[in-house]
Amino acid sequence: MENSFSFDNGWYFELDCYYNGKGNYEYIYLSRDYFNFEAYIEKSFLNDALSVELGVSDIFYKQRNDIKMSTETGFLDVHKKSDTREFSLVIKYKFNAAKSKYKGTGAGNDEKQRM
Repeated sequence: MENSFSFDNGWYFELDCYYNGKGNYEYIYLSRDYFNFEAYIEKSFLNDALSVELGVSDIFYKQRNDIKMSTETGFLDVHKKSDTREFSLVIKYKFNAAKSKYKGTGAGNDEKQRM
């Protein structure tokens, strides 16, 4: 689930949720549901040439790996809770952002009319 919202004055907000249910995937068995919630807020400046983004990933600290894998030669059982919460600051600047210079004359209109 990915949601994004644009507001006046160059504000942008994004809220994402990822879910993977427990069960089999090829030769891997996920023994726990997987959740990840992320949120980002962005503000643009200087006619969209500069933007600053603040973000957080794994907001509720629920990202865990419980995997059982079996192959012809062995078995692997992994239970892992990593430090997956992440905060980010991203600064972007567009150098020489060119506007569209296309000034079409409709050269193909005659052909479209013919068909």
